[in-house]
Amino acid sequence: MLQALGFGGFDGDVEESTVQDLVKAQQDFANGAVQPKRSTLPADAIHAAAHPFPTAGFRRSQADESPIPVMVLVASPNDPVRAGSREGERPEAASGTGLQGWEGTRELSLAGGLDPNLKEKPFEQKVLAAMDEDGDLDLPRRNNTPASQASAEVLEAEDAKTETDPSDPADHTVVETLLREPGLGTSLALLAATGRISRAELRALRQLVEQSVVTGIDYRTVGLGWHHPQSRMAYREAAHASTTCQPSRVRAERSRQALVGLARSLPEEAQASLGARIAQIFCNEISAAPEACQNATVEGCLAALEAELLLPLRALNEDRLSGSFMARTFQGDALPAGKIEAKVDEITAHVLDGTFSQWRYSNPTGIRQLEGLSEKQLALWMQPTRTEWDHGLLIHEDAPGELGYFWATKIGGPSHGFDLEGQCLLPLLCNARHKAVLVSDPEWPEYPVGRAHFRLLWTESARPVLWLETINICFDANVDPRPWGAAVLTHCARKAEAMGVILSVSAPLAPKLLEVVRYPSNVRSACDKLVLRPSNAVVEASDFLGDHDWLQEEEEITRPLMRAIYEPQLPDPVDADDACTREASDMSVQGPSTESQNSGQQM
Repeated sequence: MLQALGFGGFDGDVEESTVQDLVKAQQDFANGAVQPKRSTLPADAIHAAAHPFPTAGFRRSQADESPIPVMVLVASPNDPVRAGSREGERPEAASGTGLQGWEGTRELSLAGGLDPNLKEKPFEQKVLAAMDEDGDLDLPRRNNTPASQASAEVLEAEDAKTETDPSDPADHTVVETLLREPGLGTSLALLAATGRISRAELRALRQLVEQSVVTGIDYRTVGLGWHHPQSRMAYREAAHASTTCQPSRVRAERSRQALVGLARSLPEEAQASLGARIAQIFCNEISAAPEACQNATVEGCLAALEAELLLPLRALNEDRLSGSFMARTFQGDALPAGKIEAKVDEITAHVLDGTFSQWRYSNPTGIRQLEGLSEKQLALWMQPTRTEWDHGLLIHEDAPGELGYFWATKIGGPSHGFDLEGQCLLPLLCNARHKAVLVSDPEWPEYPVGRAHFRLLWTESARPVLWLETINICFDANVDPRPWGAAVLTHCARKAEAMGVILSVSAPLAPKLLEVVRYPSNVRSACDKLVLRPSNAVVEASDFLGDHDWLQEEEEITRPLMRAIYEPQLPDPVDADDACTREASDMSVQGPSTESQNSGQQM
C-alpha cells in the first residue's frame, strides 16, 4: 500500500536563479542538446499494436507476454484502401489532402478515389479466441502490465547491461543531465549493474524526471482551459507557454529537488526500493487524493509513466484546486462538481492499481451499457482489435490496458482534451460502450496520429450498433492521410461482421462503405433514433449524438439521425454466437499471394 504525500509540489522557497537555470536546461532539452531516448527494447506483437515505432519522446517498456488475446483484422486481397500511395510524391498541404473543419480542427474527409496499388500487409497470425479455457473473459491482469516483469526483484542478466551507443544515451546519463547533478549518473549506473535497482525502475525514474521537471505544467495555478497545447508533440517539446511560465517552472524546480534527494539517497539504503519511491512521488505529482492511492501498485504507477500519464492525471486531479472548470459544459451549464471529482478519483485509483481497463467493462454502469450482447460479442467488443496494412499503416483500438485513451483526444479536435474541456474526455475513459479507433502511420512514428470515436450503442428495438465518428488528425503531423479512410472503414466493417452487429457511419460515406464491406447489398441509408443508456462518466460528449457535452445520468433517446447503415448477413439469431466465431476465423489471411508476400518483404 502506498500513502500519498499530499496534493502536488513540495514546500519551500525556490531562488529565481535556480528557476532560470531550470528554464535553460529545459530549452536545451527542447533544442536537442539532450536527446530523448529512442527505445531499442524488444516488444511483443500486442504491445507493438499500440506503439509500433520507436518513440521520439519517452521510452516504452520492455513488454512481457500479455495474456490478452487480440483479434487481428486482416483485410482480404480485394479490400481497398484510399488513394495516396506512399511511393509517390506527397501532395501539397493546400491541395488534395481532403482536410476540412472549423477554427483549426483537422478532420479527414473520406471522399476521393481508391489506390489499387496500396495493398494490405500480409499477416498470418490467426484470430485468437477471446475466452480462456474455463470460458471466462480473459481480461488484462495486474501482474502482467507492461512494466511488471522488468520491475521484478530478480534482475535478468541482460537488464544489467549498459548501453554504449553514443547517439542513444543511457537512462542514468539523461537523469544526471536533466537533474543537473554531476556524478549522479555514475551512481545510478553502479546500482543498476549490481542489481540494486532494475532497468525498468531506472527507466521509470527518467520518465518521472522528463514528465515532472522538463514538461511539467502547474495546473493548480494556471488551471484548465483553451490556453494549453493542442498536440502531444507540443507537450514533449516543452516550449509552450503553459510549460515555460513561472508557476510551472517553480513547481518543476521543487520536483527536481525532490528527485535529486531520492536518487542521492539510494546508495545509502541497505535495500534500494526505487520502484516504490517512484510510485509515491508519482502519486504526489499528480495530486491524487489519498483514497485514490490506497491500493496503488508499483506496476500500475510504472505503467502510467510508460504511457506518459503524469500530465493527464495531474490536470484531471488539480481541476478541483483551480476553479473546477470541468463542472460546466461547453455551453456553460452547471454540472455536479462533487460527482465529477469522485469520478476522477475513481479513474485515478484504477490507473494506479493497474486495473483501469478491467474497471471500464466491469463497473455496474458499464455492464448495463453492454447488456444484451452475447458472451462472444462482448469479448470481441472488449478486445483491442487492430488491422495491419501494407506500408506499415496500423488501425487499432489502442492496446491492452487502454491507457492510450488519455491522450487520444489530443489528436486533432481539439475540444476534448484532458486540460481543456476535460469533462468531455471522461466518457471515453469511463464508459464500456466507448472506444477510439487510432491510426498509427509510419510517416509519423512518434505516436498514433489519427483517431475517431467508436461506440457501441443500441437501437430502440435493442439491436447493437457500432457507431463511428469523424477521423481527426494530429495538428503537428506532416502526413498524407488519404489512405486512412478506407482502412478505418474496413477495420470497423470487419469488426461488425465478426460481432454480427450493425455498423453506422456518416451518410456521405455510403459509397466508400460499399467498397469495403463483404455484403454490399446490405448497405443502406437510415434515419433512426438511438438509445443512450446512462453514462458512467456523469456526462456524455458528442457533437453527433447531442449538443457537444451534457449531463447524462438517465437513459436517453437521440433525435433521428441520418446515417449509412451496414447490416452483416447472419443466420438465425439462435446461431449468432457461432456466426461471430466463423466471421472472426475468416479474417486471417489464408495463403497470401506472391505479390503480397513480396510487398511485405520489401517493407
